[in-house]
Amino acid sequence: MMTATRLDATAIKDQARGKWRGILTSLGMVLPATAKQHGPCPTCGGTDRFRFDDQDGNGTWFCNQCRPQAGDGFALVQKVRGCDFPHALQLVVDALGYSPSNGETPRKIVATYDYTDADGGQIFQVVRFLPKDFRQRRPDGHGGWIWNLKGIEPVLYKLPDLLKADQIVLVEGEKDVETAYRLGLPDGWAATCNPMGAGKWRESYSETLRGKHVVILPDADEPGETHAAQVAQSLQGQAATVGRLTLPDGVKDLSIWVADRTQTDLHALLSQAATWSDGVVSQPARLSDSPADLWPKLDPLALRGIIGDLVRAIEPHSEADPVAILVQALIAFGNVLNRSAYFAAEADRHYLNLNAGHGRRNVQRTQRD
Repeated sequence: MMTATRLDATAIKDQARGKWRGILTSLGMVLPATAKQHGPCPTCGGTDRFRFDDQDGNGTWFCNQCRPQAGDGFALVQKVRGCDFPHALQLVVDALGYSPSNGETPRKIVATYDYTDADGGQIFQVVRFLPKDFRQRRPDGHGGWIWNLKGIEPVLYKLPDLLKADQIVLVEGEKDVETAYRLGLPDGWAATCNPMGAGKWRESYSETLRGKHVVILPDADEPGETHAAQVAQSLQGQAATVGRLTLPDGVKDLSIWVADRTQTDLHALLSQAATWSDGVVSQPARLSDSPADLWPKLDPLALRGIIGDLVRAIEPHSEADPVAILVQALIAFGNVLNRSAYFAAEADRHYLNLNAGHGRRNVQRTQRD
């Protein structure tokens, strides 16, 4: 968790200029539609005592009843929220999606990850910035945020899903968790990580995973390996089983690995976990070493264009191998063309209206037999 930093008021004012209508609206204020219209005051109410003229883009306003009767956007935030100027600065920063501090170039919020209790109620949020950085914040109870976790007991990401699942894949960051869900986990599985990254595992997290079958998939770097060992040690005697996965050489994390891969590939990867016992992994599993990986991989170039889009749309909802879907799609296309098109191989003509064989389900049966 990052320590609190001093907000640069000048930088925030520059960022807010010309954006005050959106800022105030996002903070729950209802403003008159134009600078000439009157309406209820966000602070003291009424019906037509308030005007938002936003002079020079500074969020200026006027109210017949308020004291003082006028001010800029920051003053209005202070009045409506009953807060001091530093708190108003933070509320504006949150509304803008920026985090300017100590005079540095503002950072853009690119993702937020909600950590919830068992019932799905928000406890805190992890914020991802660009340039890459992370901070944590908790609700202030008034629609804003407090940028620390003081008094908060951290929990694992996707806690409600964990409590319902028997199998857990534990990765290093929220992005990888979301990647696993986006690609599609097997039934009975959930994905999670602990907040604040490598080296921040707590014993309470192991208690949450008591009785679960946990597979650890660390980032392929020294901090990731150290973190994985710490987690595995903590889970001994808590989890029903602890497994380990190792991605192929040169692949740092799950979000990189999934490029050009499918739900079927993810399911195959999860099935390869080796047992982690007393700090030793028996025969560490690598995707490239697995018998399952002997199944031919489809070259991404085969999925270009409309046919590729069709295969990717169907594959998550089918038990068929992507190769089988591709072949069937091409055969269907060939049958539409009928015998009007062909290619020649020496003296033979090969027409496009062919028939396809069995899909992956039958192939898998043959392999088992």
